[in-house]
Amino acid sequence: MKTTSKRQWAIKKHLAEICHNTGLSTDEVFECLEFQDYKCSICKELLNPKKHWLMPVPDTEPTTGEFCGVLCVSCRLTLYKYDRDPEKLYARAKELRDERLRLVKS
Repeated sequence: MKTTSKRQWAIKKHLAEICHNTGLSTDEVFECLEFQDYKCSICKELLNPKKHWLMPVPDTEPTTGEFCGVLCVSCRLTLYKYDRDPEKLYARAKELRDERLRLVKS
């Protein structure tokens, strides 16, 4: 249980620095983080500031700057890579699924 507390403290410290630099409310970000049970809101992986791809980052709506949730770096980069366009994300997911099915059948 102690390692969880240390991990949670490290996550909050990391996010507090980001909030300070971006002007986001730490209270809002921390409340969301606890609601998400310290997991990425998309992939549900446990956030971990010691692993770059699982490092927590607050996600904001690009046009309004409104806070949306806490994501891992990997999911946030994926969202921005596909311009937050559901059709592009769905098409890429379908490609990956089809590729995996081809590999399983081989």
